[in-house]
Amino acid sequence: MVAVGNLRSIWTIAPDEIEDFTDLQNRFGQYFGRSWEDVMVGGNRPYSYYRDWDAYLAVEGMKENGSLMLLPDLSKDLITEKKEIYQTIIG
Repeated sequence: MVAVGNLRSIWTIAPDEIEDFTDLQNRFGQYFGRSWEDVMVGGNRPYSYYRDWDAYLAVEGMKENGSLMLLPDLSKDLITEKKEIYQTIIG
């Protein structure tokens, strides 16, 4: 599935600044104004899964693309529409 949206904000934090999972969830909520549970798909994994993450993205206006689309097709369309493209590696 390909979905598109607009980047709203980026929260960066050094992993060693976080004390534990509760601290991460609280700081996340303070920054984004929404609770971890409301936003994070798969957010119920153990803290060890998130412990080394150092950036979180907020995307608004997400829309699913109704057809099969590959990344080069999406990029071409966005360039044609003079949209900014952010290439983000998540993993």
